[in-house]
Amino acid sequence: MSNDFPLLLDQIRALLDAAPDDEAGLAEMENTLTDGCARALLLETERVRIEKQIGELAQGDEDPIQLEELRSLSDRRSESEAELVRLRALLELLRQRIHARRAVSLNG
Repeated sequence: MSNDFPLLLDQIRALLDAAPDDEAGLAEMENTLTDGCARALLLETERVRIEKQIGELAQGDEDPIQLEELRSLSDRRSESEAELVRLRALLELLRQRIHARRAVSLNG
């Protein structure tokens, strides 16, 4: 995973924190939502890949190197899951904001 994850979270938060009549356009919100959904898919793929590695290592001999690798993979899986939970929560709020903005556009 690249280091732009915190930037994506900050971008989503900035859009959510903006006043409803702020200049942040619907297109920017939708683009950010798309970027966020793409990142969520990458995180989910990473989590599944890590779980597969954990399963493969767990079936092997219990030597110290494998145990350390299992711990490392478990930590990475936990981090990935935490990032995914945070991202999905923010994406849901952004979806709601987009929906509200569209409703205002249609009624206004």
